[in-house]
Amino acid sequence: MKKTVGIMVAVVLTIFTMGTALAMQQRQQGQTPLAAPVGTHDSSLASSSARARRQSSQQSVAKAVKAGTSASSVRASQRVASQSVSAKTPTTRHSTGNQKTKTSQTATVAKKNPRSTKASQAADQVHLTVTGYKKNFYQGNLKITSKSTVFSVLQASKLKLGYQGGTAVYVSSIQGLAQNDVKVGSGWKFTVNGKFVDQAANSKRVQRGDRVHWYFTTAG
Repeated sequence: MKKTVGIMVAVVLTIFTMGTALAMQQRQQGQTPLAAPVGTHDSSLASSSARARRQSSQQSVAKAVKAGTSASSVRASQRVASQSVSAKTPTTRHSTGNQKTKTSQTATVAKKNPRSTKASQAADQVHLTVTGYKKNFYQGNLKITSKSTVFSVLQASKLKLGYQGGTAVYVSSIQGLAQNDVKVGSGWKFTVNGKFVDQAANSKRVQRGDRVHWYFTTAG
């Protein structure tokens, strides 16, 4: 009986001792900080560095966007300014340049075509010949207008004339040579382009290029 009791006490003491030892170990384990797993620590460092990189890249992107915006705004303002300046610039110089160009072109054409210029000038003229008794009083070209007549062309020659005015002008003398001076019935007549004209000298119109001939006749 005593042996049984002693065995039981020994078992209880053994269990108590083991329990106490286990409790001490657990306390020691609770006080000593557990080391964080290496993988977890490394992942946290990697995530923090990634965040830092993202933040720096976002900041750089924001700066680039601001810089690009400012540059584009500056360019846009420069374009608007240049357009406004060009819009305000007067066009007098341009028009003056066009006038100078046209003038130079006209001068060039005139130089290249002197014959055409002379032909146009000659087209506004008639040829006048005044023939006295065995003497030529005048021969040359005279300018005319749309209202020029055989008589006005004779007046343009600046020869000394004697005539009777009225509805039908009659020329009686040129350069002092008058009718009936050579013989009775002699006097002044005229032709246009070689043809006799039965019309008063102040009524017969002349045209460009006509040939007017005043002549003194003794045939009567």
